[in-house]
Amino acid sequence: MVKSRQPQNGAFLDRSIPPLPANAQTMSFPPFQTRTLSNGLKIICVENHKLPIVTVNLVIRTGSAFDGLNSGLADMTANLLMKGTTKRNAEQIAEEVDFLGASLNTNAGWDASSISLTTLTKHLPALLEIMGDILLNPTFPEHEVKRLQALTIADLVQAKADVNYLASTRAAQALFGMHPYGNTATEQSINAIDRRACRDFYEAGYAPDNSFVVVAGDADINSLAGRFEDLFTGWEKHSIRKRQFSEIQPIAERIVSIVAKPGAVQTSIRIGQEGVKRSDGDFLALDALNTIIGGYFNSRLNASLREKHGFTYGAHSRFDARALGGCFVVSCDVRTEVTDKAIGEIFNELHRIVIEPVTEEELTLMKNYVSGRFPLMIETPQHTANLLQNIELYGLPENYYSTLGERVRALSSDNLMTVAKKHLHPDRMAIAVAGDASKIMEGMKQFGTVAVSDTDGNPVTST
Repeated sequence: MVKSRQPQNGAFLDRSIPPLPANAQTMSFPPFQTRTLSNGLKIICVENHKLPIVTVNLVIRTGSAFDGLNSGLADMTANLLMKGTTKRNAEQIAEEVDFLGASLNTNAGWDASSISLTTLTKHLPALLEIMGDILLNPTFPEHEVKRLQALTIADLVQAKADVNYLASTRAAQALFGMHPYGNTATEQSINAIDRRACRDFYEAGYAPDNSFVVVAGDADINSLAGRFEDLFTGWEKHSIRKRQFSEIQPIAERIVSIVAKPGAVQTSIRIGQEGVKRSDGDFLALDALNTIIGGYFNSRLNASLREKHGFTYGAHSRFDARALGGCFVVSCDVRTEVTDKAIGEIFNELHRIVIEPVTEEELTLMKNYVSGRFPLMIETPQHTANLLQNIELYGLPENYYSTLGERVRALSSDNLMTVAKKHLHPDRMAIAVAGDASKIMEGMKQFGTVAVSDTDGNPVTST
């Protein structure tokens, strides 16, 4: 029985009880149009003329999964686009963008790299010219390569002091194995990346027929198509070598790993297994199921680990679905002395979600939460552009978001039980923790044979 969230008989509201989400609302996604340029570049546009703001994301289908042996290559290549062209140096690029009060950024994710801008509509022509310049005319200056190497290595050294980073890195290696999604940049891999490597990566993947553009906001697709035709004159399609990736192998039995961080005052925990591709038909139900497991404040994991036991400030879970596969991961930070107890409670909840149907109350709360969150997902041109990007990058149906609300509302307890049994396997998950190994080793042995490594990944035979 849920306690009342409303004051009764003039009593004050009980602030120890979080308010319930509002009832599910009808959700709608704005229509979009597409054009394809003569060089094969696809333009996708949602027009919204309420405010004079527009976002443009140019997405190249080559990301960190394509690094090969040079982990960190996609990220460095994307960053260096902003560091000098045949027309501008890094300072000039930054000054021009800042003068226009706009944002222009480059980024590399696992499946794609991108150049993104958001600006007032009146400044769009000038920003598009700069975007075209950094896309078509990068010079990858040697001094900028060296500078970025030094900054990246300094960040990596600093990250090794963070138990969250250590646990996440070790978990990725355990979950993905030899698949590129398990690769992590190291000091050695960053030092091995030179100007030529970045240029080769750029020339191999940055092509119009391997890219697309998403536009959202105060823009007209017909005028934009003409502008992009002029802007990208000379950017010619070329044969893209298709990479063959190994399949992500399921975990055969429970794996237990400790990253030793002597003196750590808390333990960072990651527990997970292989997941699904973003295009998988079960993803929507799994994402809804995850909301109940650990996807929001009222989740089972948070109720157990935070509210009932006081082990952590918050416990979370997610299905991280990418183009080639994905993973399911539970994460939390706990006091060192309760590490094994917290892991035990996590597995209790994971076993329970597989064998016990979710309640109607949980189902209703989840649907109301997801429905209430959707308007925020399309609140700004940037948010809308990101959803459009998902549709194109992951091959989702064009009506994916316009029908999202009705599909969420149609989910039943039986639907969630079916996908839980199919996709969650608590007895063959990887456990990766980072903390003071000397204090948590004994408690970890109950979960399986324990392997211990230092912060560089080298095996440790004694704690």
